[in-house]
Amino acid sequence: MKYFEDFAVGEKRDSSRRHLIAEEEIMELGYRWDYQPFYVDPEAAKAFVFVGLIASSTHLFAVSVSLFCHKDLDSTGGSAAISALGFNNMKLKAAVSPGDELKCVSVVIEKR
Repeated sequence: MKYFEDFAVGEKRDSSRRHLIAEEEIMELGYRWDYQPFYVDPEAAKAFVFVGLIASSTHLFAVSVSLFCHKDLDSTGGSAAISALGFNNMKLKAAVSPGDELKCVSVVIEKR
């Protein structure tokens, strides 16, 4: 378990887990939280620039949180944080489609 004093500014961490994006989860999140044709309808999504179903940024943020905070993390990967005071500069490098596997990288930019 890592506590406040265990984090160092500039520290970089790769998620130890990966997440495989499924069509069903893209559509489920889209229907519930971000209803757009390219998130909920595989056929309609073909008419858009991505030419198929893609995951929303809301979905990808949720996956990134899960990759670093999941209950299955071992004791060296867990954090004792009780509050997240900010998530800055999240970069999505490309559209994410069903079948893509994700990992995350985080960098400590400040401690407060």
